[in-house]
Amino acid sequence: MNDLIVDGNSLFARAYYVSQPNQTRVARNTVDMALKMVLNLLRQDVRHFGLKIDRALFCWDGDVAKSVKYRPHVKPEDYIPNLTDFGSKIGPMFGVEQVRLLDHEADDVVASAAEKSVQSGNQVVIVTSDKDLRQLQTKRIWIYDLHEKMLLTRNTICAKFGIHAPIQVAIALAIIGDPGDGIDGVSGWGKKKVEKLFSTIDPATPFDKVVDALLAQMDEKRAQEFLMSLEMTLLDTAIEGIPEAAQVAIDDALVAELEARLADFPFEQAPGRGAEVDEAELIRLARLRTPARG
Repeated sequence: MNDLIVDGNSLFARAYYVSQPNQTRVARNTVDMALKMVLNLLRQDVRHFGLKIDRALFCWDGDVAKSVKYRPHVKPEDYIPNLTDFGSKIGPMFGVEQVRLLDHEADDVVASAAEKSVQSGNQVVIVTSDKDLRQLQTKRIWIYDLHEKMLLTRNTICAKFGIHAPIQVAIALAIIGDPGDGIDGVSGWGKKKVEKLFSTIDPATPFDKVVDALLAQMDEKRAQEFLMSLEMTLLDTAIEGIPEAAQVAIDDALVAELEARLADFPFEQAPGRGAEVDEAELIRLARLRTPARG
């Protein structure tokens, strides 16, 4: 079986901000845009993901208010109501399973769900825009980036952070920091420092030994900052109570209604700018940018 495990918060955030008006586009219905994104993912052919998706699971932050509050920027008033509305519609429209566990953030739930699926002999595609989930990439777990609209390879992930293996993304983020997730990182250190540190480490070194080697090169203050950040960037892959992904079952009638609503609000020409590429063209271009798996 091939499972699609979706970071629901990431996907909705992407849809929300894409649907807002700016100098080049008019406003779109946020929930419908998010549903269309899900439909596009579930309708992709084998060439897009490298495998056919059989089942899907959406993972959400356990406390919506908390998950929005801990971000450094304030969400608009209509954000949570729209997110809730979206969550209520994806089950009936696509037949997917959903999980929200109190006191657990979506990225940890995604990590645990992926591990559970792999242990059952399945292959997994994780859909997200969160950088920390890239640490999960293996031969059986693929990361589909919502911003890049493509699967991220091992080499791409390692080159991005200057590391030897995807699991070390947690270490890189603990050093560099991730403001979007409230992770401070190590004072005065960035990607170039990560590259320099890892240049001294054998690629075959186990994770815990890598941590020890890096700590040996830090003063007490930086070591404390690093360990505090690492506690936040390491994902929990052993959360219990996560349901199995559900067999995808697209409701053609609901999808037809969705597409009819979207057809009533096509991409329009914004004042003073050229007309935007239509939605079909955007999807076509996204597929052209996606490398075949091989």
